[in-house]
Order: sequence, then C-alpha cells, then structure tokens
Amino acid sequence: MRDRSERIQREKAALENGLHMWKEVLSILRHLERSIRVGKLKVSELKEAFVTGQEQLERHLQVAQDSQWGLIEAIVSAELAAVHEGLALVTSFSPKIA
Repeated sequence: MRDRSERIQREKAALENGLHMWKEVLSILRHLERSIRVGKLKVSELKEAFVTGQEQLERHLQVAQDSQWGLIEAIVSAELAAVHEGLALVTSFSPKIA
C-alpha cells in the first residue's frame, strides 16, 4: 500500500511540474509571437528573438526528457521544430547575419 501511495505522489508531482513547465513554454511562445507581430523589427532582431526562444525551449525539452515526461516532451519537441523552421526562414532573409 505504501508503494502505491508513493507512486501516486510521484505521478501527482510530475503532473503539477509538467503543467508548470507547459505554462512556461506557452509564455515563451507568446513572447516570440509578439515579436513577430511587431513587424517593425530588423531581421537581426527577429532572428535574435527566434534564437532566444529556441534556446529556452531546448532547455525545457531537456528537463522534460530528464524527467521522462513523455507528453510534455512531445509537445515541446513539436513547438521547437516550428521555431527551428521559423529561424531558418528568418535566416534565409539575411544570410549575412551569423
């Protein structure tokens, strides 16, 4: 009975922590979307916003992987792939920017 109770507590903690992480991921994405919508950013500033978002999402993905939160890992991976595509598109506008 004690093992079951401990397992339930671990699962509950994982859900709570995973939810907190998902809220952070949403905040990162909202910030990135706001940067895109401004429309008056230089390409270099837009690229910087994408790079920052990418780095933050990569850190969250690593935590999800380390914690074995499969669902959060899958969702963050999908969002990270979209950010990679956006960064590639922005970079294609100005290949001189490193």
